[in-house]
Amino acid sequence: METPEYLILPAVRNTAAWLATGTRYCLYACAGLALAEPLFLLSYQPLAGIACGMLSSLLLHVVFALLTILAVWSHIVLLAERGSVITRWIVSVAAILAPLSPVCWVYTLCCGKLLLYRQAELPAILGVVLLLVAVVNIPRMAAAKWQLIARITVLPLLLLLIVSADAPGLVLACAALKLLAAFLASNPLHQLAAAAPRIISLPPRG
Repeated sequence: METPEYLILPAVRNTAAWLATGTRYCLYACAGLALAEPLFLLSYQPLAGIACGMLSSLLLHVVFALLTILAVWSHIVLLAERGSVITRWIVSVAAILAPLSPVCWVYTLCCGKLLLYRQAELPAILGVVLLLVAVVNIPRMAAAKWQLIARITVLPLLLLLIVSADAPGLVLACAALKLLAAFLASNPLHQLAAAAPRIISLPPRG
């Protein structure tokens, strides 16, 4: 059996669908907690506000990891010609590192020290990889509606803006960006969750 063929086994397809659904709900929770943070702060409940902000940040790291893993599967299974060879390798390497993003965040919170050198840059790196994959492979998404292509392309850029705005003085701006990200990602992730179990073959190689 050719190596990529395992990507369309029923268990793998169902896992991709579950991951898409889980990513969508993580984004909803991330946005909801980000919105709750300033509300708690304004109502003089700083501990609750800080807790919401921290949980929202953790979920953002989880979203980056899940999106990168989903991008590998989607790159090979859904894109015409299985996508660009270059971006396929780049996103595959990124997917190996992606789970470290939430792990490093939790480790630093619990232990007060870094797990990896310059680990704070990992979400930004994953965002750049996702943006690169989307932009380079736009010609290979010609079968999709332009609205879907636009959402897939804009989402990584929006996530990069969120990473840049994740600072104490930009709580409201960050919350607004997270709400917008959840809105943009909702439909593509819902479509992916619905379509993944129905995939029966890989596209021909380019």
